[in-house]
Amino acid sequence: QPADVTHTVFGQQASELVDSIVQNAIAYAQAVTERSFRPAFSWSIEHSREADYTPSLATLVAFVRRSLAQIERGRRTRDEKLRLAKNPNEMSTADMRKLIHASPHVDCSDDLSAQQMRALASVLLEQQGKSINRSLTGLVAAVEQALVLLWRHLSFFISIDSGEQQQSVRGSLTMPSQQEKDTLRSDASIELPPLLTLLAGLKLSNEEFATASNHMSFIQMLVRSIKDLVLRDISI
Repeated sequence: QPADVTHTVFGQQASELVDSIVQNAIAYAQAVTERSFRPAFSWSIEHSREADYTPSLATLVAFVRRSLAQIERGRRTRDEKLRLAKNPNEMSTADMRKLIHASPHVDCSDDLSAQQMRALASVLLEQQGKSINRSLTGLVAAVEQALVLLWRHLSFFISIDSGEQQQSVRGSLTMPSQQEKDTLRSDASIELPPLLTLLAGLKLSNEEFATASNHMSFIQMLVRSIKDLVLRDISI
């Protein structure tokens, strides 16, 4: 099994860069669809029905699913780093040297005493833990935006008359026929319940968000809205 890249300094920075790119793309899609809605994603919510040339609802679903897994992994990594920052004596000398040498911001001397290494390792671990927490905050915000986009696109594709839809299409996007709408509903009833269940169980702490309860309420509202739209006959 591949190692979690957030365990290394460079891996953490690379992960933050990728997260930033994806989050910016989601934010852009949210911005261009916000004022006068025109779809930015195609209607396919199942990967096998995707076209190669345009992002789809399956892209959003995969992003949210992957983000939830990243949030849980990031939390575990953050908590372990912050725990070790308070208890640097639990680290071996070799692990402390590895941590210190891996930091691009520290010019480490091999002459450091064990006490100096523990103090430096504690500072670096706390910095890394806080950095991971900032990434998690941005990731949760991106999940919210992705859910808004998913809900608005589903509502557009399923609820609006095809003739009205066609006038709002951009670029290479095509609107689903009635048969394709039925396919979208059927695919959604398979793809979405596990994801909505995960989202319904998402808990945010005040350490991650100053207004954690507001964010949780917003996510739960979106979960209910999506469920009401396409999963009326599904119990989750």
